[in-house]
Amino acid sequence: MMFFKNVKLALRSLLKNKTVSILNLTGLTIGVTVSLLILMFVMKERSTDKFIPQVENVFCLTNNSSTYLSQYMVNLVKEEVPEVDKVTYCTVDWSSQVFLEKENQSFKVEKMLTADSCFFRVFQFEPVWGVPGEALNTTNKVVITRSLAEKIFGKENPVGKTVTYNATYLQNEELEVSAVIEDFPQNSSWDFDAVLSFQTNYKLDWYVDNMQDWGTQNYKAFVRVNNNASAEYVNNKLENISLDKVPDDFKKEIDFSLFPFSQVYFYLHELALLKHGDPLTLSIIGIVGLLILLLACVNYINMVTA
Repeated sequence: MMFFKNVKLALRSLLKNKTVSILNLTGLTIGVTVSLLILMFVMKERSTDKFIPQVENVFCLTNNSSTYLSQYMVNLVKEEVPEVDKVTYCTVDWSSQVFLEKENQSFKVEKMLTADSCFFRVFQFEPVWGVPGEALNTTNKVVITRSLAEKIFGKENPVGKTVTYNATYLQNEELEVSAVIEDFPQNSSWDFDAVLSFQTNYKLDWYVDNMQDWGTQNYKAFVRVNNNASAEYVNNKLENISLDKVPDDFKKEIDFSLFPFSQVYFYLHELALLKHGDPLTLSIIGIVGLLILLLACVNYINMVTA
């Protein structure tokens, strides 16, 4: 009974001073709403890439604190560190403009990667059609996102169908769509529309020559560590990796280490392949949100008291 009596008294007070009550409630509502929106943004930023299965086992491979590696460097890690289950390397497509054509219609691909066959085994993105982990095993294969698939093929399953690839260095290449993955969520640092199989570029002699050089460090590499091995153990093996297969000129340049992929978004901005955030800016935004909530509450209490 006392509760209902207090509610009645509160309602009478609100109705008695309508203008002041509306101002008070409006100010408090706006303050709380803005604070909640800021909190949701901060939580979204903090959860970046957490949707990737077992992301705690995924790492960026660095060399001398740089994210640029050659194919030979990546292969050396594959051969000498068995605790690394899967290793992949990729790069942004070399061409400044890429087009996929179907039935005389041309579609510009804004963001295309070129990757080896292990890319979708390290990063197990949600499949829509096909098996992404086996989709880049041979030449002239492409994996596309759902939005690009719908743009080109509509709602039909495009796996097994072909598109014509036209870019700066390769033209009129028939690509088979080997898999389709789900569009990336808001909290993803990855942002691409398609991934081309590396073997497709083997038709370019200069490309093959560059790959066969320890000094051509154009690739970004990522690894998925075995569940039974710790990152510290693998890092120790990388520090003491055998350099017998490394040319003498490059032995001093080898200094591998792992960087947790879950921290790449905030703390490895050199990895331009991905989107990045600023932890300091995010902290400031969070503090501003708390201050807005505090001021809204203090303002409401002061006006009610007055």
